[in-house]
Amino acid sequence: MDSLFWSIATSHVALMAIAGVLLAALVVGYVPLLKFVPVIGPYVRVAKLVAFLTFGLLCALLDRRAADMRAEINQLRTDLTFADVQLNNLRQTADDKARIAGELRGRVSEISARVADYESRLASIPENPVCPDRVTRDEQRELRAIAERVPKQAKLSAWQRVRGVGGKRRSP
Repeated sequence: MDSLFWSIATSHVALMAIAGVLLAALVVGYVPLLKFVPVIGPYVRVAKLVAFLTFGLLCALLDRRAADMRAEINQLRTDLTFADVQLNNLRQTADDKARIAGELRGRVSEISARVADYESRLASIPENPVCPDRVTRDEQRELRAIAERVPKQAKLSAWQRVRGVGGKRRSP
């Protein structure tokens, strides 16, 4: 309610109306020959008082309006500064994302090369009829090192793959 009152009191229409009253009071109170007109003469002193009061009211309302505008400008500056900070944070986040994506692409290509190298070495080993398991201890260590780099969600045991991650048996 208070804001509505000051919005109306400091509006252009209200200020122009008060300025019109001030102008009329100044004309009646301070034009030298109007005090001799019989209809206006008795109101000259009242017009001088009204001119003084409306001038004070007009100054007070203009000051209030200017203060509101200054406060609004300061709020807009604060909002603009906050938006700039957010924009800079978004730019930094995008730069970090691009940097991390490049690092991950490098790691993926490195791991893919190691897996391809391992597959080629595994394919070159002839199958042993006595021991069909062709994986040596060094190769097991290398596979474990590769598996440590895989995210935990991708690591599922054989039981989890058969039963499903939630423990319910998958339908065939």
